[in-house]
Amino acid sequence: MVKISVIMAVHNEEEFLADSINSILEQSFWDFEFVIIDDGSDDRTPELLKEYAKKDERIRVLRNREKMGLVFSLNRGMEVSRGEYIARMDGDDVSLRDRLKLQFEFMETHQDAGVLGTNVAYIDEKGNILKSKKDPFPLTPQLIKWHLFWRCPIYHPTVMIRKKVLIETGLYYREEYPHAEDYDLWTRLSKHTKIVSLPDVLLLYRIRPSSVSRKKRKVQLNSTLQIARREISSFLGRPVDERVLYPLVIKERNKDADPIQSEILLEEVLTKFLNYSLTPYEKEKIKQDVFLKILLLARIAKFQEEIFLLKKALKTYPRGFLTWKGIKSLVSLVFRR
Repeated sequence: MVKISVIMAVHNEEEFLADSINSILEQSFWDFEFVIIDDGSDDRTPELLKEYAKKDERIRVLRNREKMGLVFSLNRGMEVSRGEYIARMDGDDVSLRDRLKLQFEFMETHQDAGVLGTNVAYIDEKGNILKSKKDPFPLTPQLIKWHLFWRCPIYHPTVMIRKKVLIETGLYYREEYPHAEDYDLWTRLSKHTKIVSLPDVLLLYRIRPSSVSRKKRKVQLNSTLQIARREISSFLGRPVDERVLYPLVIKERNKDADPIQSEILLEEVLTKFLNYSLTPYEKEKIKQDVFLKILLLARIAKFQEEIFLLKKALKTYPRGFLTWKGIKSLVSLVFRR
């Protein structure tokens, strides 16, 4: 049995496929299989995959006769995987050389962790660095639980999953939430295992106009909103109004937005979550996040509401306006007027 099964589903990825495959084959960690699912490609992708499979016996190519979609393809790959761990990869991204090694070492020494992500650096279509890591601090299991209420804090192609957790829980990707299948899976898995993310940049995440998150953004945001509503409603033990949750998740105003009610909901979730066992570091990071969320609400509020929300933000995290993010948010708020 190999230690790691790298799972990658591709559809018409001939332009970047070589970079992606090479970044896995050149990993410093060698004990893995590379399961690539060709989801009905009609460009040179099938031909390129055949060539790579002949050169390296670690590559296993599966082909869908027609395009079945990412969820079907990933589940198919995971079902045939033979590794103790499953590592995700996308056909247009680049894994840095020590990615698998560092993730494997962490999972081996943290047996209570079931899912492990990493940080990323963004690149354009030519491979130029756009900007570096987005979250420059390690996400602990409790911090990830907090962020899962509002968004997906894990970069999907960086993930390594302990396969035993999937087998024991019977949880896999689902079709119910288009273009947010990863967010849905992490929220469900978080009830059964710890999810962690390393601060290390171990993957180059390619941004391009044709990416799913750009083309299907409206559908993706709606799926994200529905998942967030499900999770917060379950946490509070009561149904949550989608209109109240909307600006906290989508981070923009809709016609029915009520920033004050959104802040009340945010404070309710915070108060209950702070009853959990949290380290001082985790409490500070959560309050800092709430502070920034309230400032976002202030940006879509009327003037009288804006003053009220600024006071709330300052009360929640008094040092907020001394941080770089706090200063940027405040400046943005002032110039909006």
